[in-house]
Amino acid sequence: MLEASSETQSNLKINGSSKTQPSQKTYTTKKTVGIIGTGRIGTSLITQLTDKRQDLNLESIIVYSRDASEELIAKKLVGEINSSIEEQNFKIGTTRSLEELGKTSKTIVVTIGKKEIREGTREDLIGQYFHDITKIMEGIGNYNPVILM
Repeated sequence: MLEASSETQSNLKINGSSKTQPSQKTYTTKKTVGIIGTGRIGTSLITQLTDKRQDLNLESIIVYSRDASEELIAKKLVGEINSSIEEQNFKIGTTRSLEELGKTSKTIVVTIGKKEIREGTREDLIGQYFHDITKIMEGIGNYNPVILM
């Protein structure tokens, strides 16, 4: 996922023997993470990434919205987080373009679920999920981000 440029070693004494254990990694390349899904998991992930942005050396987070109602939710969340951040070199934005998300993000995390199909079968739910994943993969194109689902 994120590449470490260097890591320091610390020695531990365990049962009289010395063991070397890596300490915290230092990330040198600024990263942009894309998020697909603004439900409970996506919102929590955005908050956690924002809180750990300096440790992870994040430059930005881009939140994808597939339609106008999701975009309103995403923009409200993004506005709240951006207003609470004092740093000028970190931003959270939104997009309705999967291609833009794939082009600008090194890593994309998909946090989608299907609450809409309450009366359908498990097969309906799985079929819709795979249909959505296919659309995401086609939309991202050949930009080769790391995709986590």
